[in-house]
Amino acid sequence: MGELSAMQAFGNELIPRERFTSAEFVALEYERLWPRVWQVACRLEEIPNPGDFVEYTIGDHSAFVTRTASGDVRAFHNTCIHRGTRLASGCGSFRGEIRCPFHGWRWDLDGTNTYVVGSSPAWVIDPGPADRDHIDLVRRVGETRGGIAGVLLTHSHSDHNGGCGMLGVEVVVGNEDGFDDLAAMLAAEPVAMPPAPAARQVGPFTVLPTPGHAPDHVAYSFGEVCFCGDLVLGEGSTIVPPAAGGGSLADYMRSLDVLAAIGASLLCPGHGEWITDPAAKIAEYAATAASASTFSSRPSPPASARRASSSTRRGRTSRRRCAPPRRSRCGPISRSSTPKVGSPAASRFRHRARIARCRVAAIRSS
Repeated sequence: MGELSAMQAFGNELIPRERFTSAEFVALEYERLWPRVWQVACRLEEIPNPGDFVEYTIGDHSAFVTRTASGDVRAFHNTCIHRGTRLASGCGSFRGEIRCPFHGWRWDLDGTNTYVVGSSPAWVIDPGPADRDHIDLVRRVGETRGGIAGVLLTHSHSDHNGGCGMLGVEVVVGNEDGFDDLAAMLAAEPVAMPPAPAARQVGPFTVLPTPGHAPDHVAYSFGEVCFCGDLVLGEGSTIVPPAAGGGSLADYMRSLDVLAAIGASLLCPGHGEWITDPAAKIAEYAATAASASTFSSRPSPPASARRASSSTRRGRTSRRRCAPPRRSRCGPISRSSTPKVGSPAASRFRHRARIARCRVAAIRSS
């Protein structure tokens, strides 16, 4: 420390050269300075469009700043929670979602919607990921509404059920244990699928099995409102994994019929804004799913044709690498209109925003 003390400069004294070249002084700055001060990560004009990102590094720490689909600016640790892989490098644009390049874990740009419904007591639909601040907010909202009767899950993907343990409330419908569809697809042996909940009445909700995106996916009908999970989304598109990952395009198309038959006037999805024209949105998704079904049902070309198609490209032979089975992506890339103030039984607010005085509160996780 004696050498470091000699490098300190005050007043009009010249700053010692070692101040900029000493490894010890740099280590001291990383320990005592940079974790305690604000830093400029990027300029707003560097991320003008939804999905644009800029990586910021300081020492051995990496973060990235991105613009969400709603125009907000958010910053995240630049590491996947699964294996610590870096999610973003340099600058660029995410195409609708943040995807880990290692195992394909993915997150949308705006997070998962958590709904606190009713009062005395309230019900929580999809607590969201295991984020302490988010779960604390859900708990506080529930306390203002006379307590929480139970948790209802639309399906067992971790971005929807990861916070169940933190919330500490009984899961009445759904599987608290997470299901990783991508890991199931890559597993050497078949993976047991989570059991599908049965159709029944739970409190004020009608539980409607809607498999396709996940084997245990359900929707909740609540008067003229339906909480549809990832069956259809307020923005972007949903994914139907192959059978090894628990998906089924045929089941998904039947689930769209179930959703259409409800005749809801408002759909509250797991991601994105509320859907105020359910019939039009369901029709768009059904058309896309039908197209995907027609494509996937075409007979495969004979082996000789497949060999010929993989022959030469630009004068050299190319071979395809093995890859996980393709996922069917359903739904147009579009954003629904934002509900007008005073829309039926619902009002939205984001993570850490004020609590709305309404029957349904929507909390969006990070």
